[in-house]
Amino acid sequence: MRSIKHSSLKLALAAALASASVFALAPAANAGTATGTLSVSASVTAACTVGFAAGLVLTGPSNAQNTTMNVNCTTGSSFNIAFNGAHDQAPATHTDANHYMTNGASFIGYNLTLTSSATTPGTITHSPESSNGTNVAVTSGTGTGAIQAYTITATAIADGTANTFQNATPGSYSDTITAQVTF
Repeated sequence: MRSIKHSSLKLALAAALASASVFALAPAANAGTATGTLSVSASVTAACTVGFAAGLVLTGPSNAQNTTMNVNCTTGSSFNIAFNGAHDQAPATHTDANHYMTNGASFIGYNLTLTSSATTPGTITHSPESSNGTNVAVTSGTGTGAIQAYTITATAIADGTANTFQNATPGSYSDTITAQVTF
């Protein structure tokens, strides 16, 4: 008889716990429902950055040197790449589209080209009409949101005329070219 009471007590306790858990999971009665909206928006503006892997050092006539120019523009942004030789010093006899490095009154002429896997080579020219140079568009593109690499190649003029590498006075020569990306 004791085992029947014990079993009945266990059964009653289990039933009570099961009922309590059902009531505990039952949702509370709601008086009503309210809703609201949240507005989410964004404004994306076109932007570009430009950087160079390194400068260029020419070591002899017809010795080409390369560097990489990285352009990163917002996806879908159209851009143009131009170069300005505003610091490009040219000799008085400058009648061509070459660039010139200077060392005092001495000059070494050189050419620049720009290439990428997506474009044909473009010559980065200097305007002979102005000692300050001009912005000359070389290529255009569309931003991908990732870096697009362009190779810039510098080659010293080696035609044997004045202002060439082989006719230069010993010393350090330099020039500055500015890359301009418009978008």
